[in-house]
Amino acid sequence: MSHIVHVPLSDEQYDRLTAYAAQHGLAVETLLQDALEQGMAKLAGSVAVDEEEAIYDPATDPLAEFLGAFEADVPDIVRHHDAYVGEAYATDSTSPQ
Repeated sequence: MSHIVHVPLSDEQYDRLTAYAAQHGLAVETLLQDALEQGMAKLAGSVAVDEEEAIYDPATDPLAEFLGAFEADVPDIVRHHDAYVGEAYATDSTSPQ
Protein backbone atom coordinates (compact mmCIF):
# COMPACT_ATOMS: atom_id res chain seq x y z
CA MET A 1 0.00 0.00 0.00
CA SER A 2 1.26 3.48 -0.81
CA HIS A 3 0.39 6.81 0.70
CA ILE A 4 0.87 10.21 -0.82
CA VAL A 5 1.79 12.96 1.60
CA HIS A 6 1.86 16.60 0.59
CA VAL A 7 4.73 18.44 2.25
CA PRO A 8 5.17 22.14 1.58
CA LEU A 9 8.75 23.07 0.64
CA SER A 10 10.28 26.47 0.20
CA ASP A 11 11.73 27.28 -3.22
CA GLU A 12 15.22 26.95 -1.74
CA GLN A 13 14.47 23.50 -0.29
CA TYR A 14 12.94 22.30 -3.55
CA ASP A 15 15.89 23.62 -5.60
CA ARG A 16 18.41 21.94 -3.30
CA LEU A 17 16.42 18.71 -3.34
CA THR A 18 16.10 18.52 -7.12
CA ALA A 19 19.75 19.52 -7.64
CA TYR A 20 20.98 16.81 -5.25
CA ALA A 21 18.73 14.20 -6.83
CA ALA A 22 19.95 15.12 -10.32
CA GLN A 23 23.62 15.06 -9.27
CA HIS A 24 23.23 11.58 -7.83
CA GLY A 25 20.99 10.19 -10.55
CA LEU A 26 18.05 9.67 -8.22
CA ALA A 27 14.38 10.39 -8.55
CA VAL A 28 13.22 13.02 -6.07
CA GLU A 29 10.76 10.50 -4.63
CA THR A 30 13.51 7.94 -4.02
CA LEU A 31 15.71 10.55 -2.38
CA LEU A 32 12.89 11.63 -0.07
CA GLN A 33 11.99 8.04 0.84
CA ASP A 34 15.64 7.26 1.67
CA ALA A 35 15.98 10.45 3.72
CA LEU A 36 12.78 9.62 5.59
CA GLU A 37 14.01 6.11 6.43
CA GLN A 38 17.35 7.46 7.68
CA GLY A 39 15.62 10.15 9.69
CA MET A 40 13.22 7.69 11.30
CA ALA A 41 16.11 5.38 12.21
CA LYS A 42 17.93 8.31 13.77
CA LEU A 43 14.84 9.28 15.75
CA ALA A 44 14.57 5.72 17.00
CA GLY A 45 18.14 5.96 18.25
CA SER A 46 19.38 3.10 16.13
CA VAL A 47 19.81 2.20 12.49
CA ALA A 48 18.06 -1.08 13.24
CA VAL A 49 14.29 -1.04 12.86
CA ASP A 50 13.68 -4.42 14.51
CA GLU A 51 13.74 -4.12 18.30
CA GLU A 52 15.62 -7.40 18.61
CA GLU A 53 18.40 -6.09 16.31
CA ALA A 54 18.70 -2.69 17.99
CA ILE A 55 22.12 -1.89 19.40
CA TYR A 56 22.18 -0.36 22.87
CA ASP A 57 24.75 2.36 23.41
CA PRO A 58 25.04 3.37 27.07
CA ALA A 59 26.89 6.53 26.02
CA THR A 60 23.60 7.88 24.66
CA ASP A 61 21.48 6.74 27.61
CA PRO A 62 21.09 9.39 30.33
CA LEU A 63 20.01 6.69 32.78
CA ALA A 64 22.87 4.27 32.09
CA GLU A 65 24.45 4.92 35.48
CA PHE A 66 21.42 3.26 37.09
CA LEU A 67 21.75 -0.02 35.14
CA GLY A 68 21.89 -2.89 37.60
CA ALA A 69 21.30 -0.60 40.59
CA PHE A 70 17.87 -2.09 41.33
CA GLU A 71 16.41 -5.58 41.48
CA ALA A 72 12.90 -6.56 40.43
CA ASP A 73 10.83 -9.54 41.45
CA VAL A 74 9.23 -9.54 38.00
CA PRO A 75 11.64 -10.50 35.18
CA ASP A 76 9.78 -8.64 32.41
CA ILE A 77 9.08 -5.42 34.32
CA VAL A 78 10.93 -3.26 31.79
CA ARG A 79 8.97 -4.49 28.77
CA HIS A 80 5.58 -4.59 30.51
CA HIS A 81 5.90 -1.71 32.95
CA ASP A 82 2.80 0.10 31.69
CA ALA A 83 0.65 -3.02 31.97
CA TYR A 84 1.78 -3.64 35.54
CA VAL A 85 1.17 -0.03 36.56
CA GLY A 86 -2.27 -0.10 34.92
CA GLU A 87 -3.12 -3.36 36.65
CA ALA A 88 -2.03 -2.01 40.03
CA TYR A 89 -3.99 1.18 39.44
CA ALA A 90 -7.11 -0.76 38.49
CA THR A 91 -6.98 -2.89 41.65
CA ASP A 92 -5.97 -0.05 44.03
CA SER A 93 -9.01 0.87 46.15
CA THR A 94 -7.65 4.39 46.76
CA SER A 95 -7.43 5.28 43.07
CA PRO A 96 -10.23 7.46 41.67
CA GLN A 97 -12.70 5.50 39.56
